[in-house]
Amino acid sequence: SFAFDLQEDIRLALGEESLPCLLYHYEQGLGIGQEVTCILAFETGKEPTGDRRLRIDDKYFGLGPIYIDIDDQQIAQQPMITN
Repeated sequence: SFAFDLQEDIRLALGEESLPCLLYHYEQGLGIGQEVTCILAFETGKEPTGDRRLRIDDKYFGLGPIYIDIDDQQIAQQPMITN
């Protein structure tokens, strides 16, 4: 199903590296809206810098690969978990 198989179709590009999605959590909203939330995690091995590109290889809607560009400024504004 779309909700559970999508993890295998997601990759994160960091420069020349293409990282698989290691954690994928899907939540479907129960309210009036048709919202869904996906939480993704990737193992980078180091603190990434620079822009990132999320690639989703769509197999359900016939759209082909979907790219979402994430600039470094957006990441810097998000809360972080530290040791």
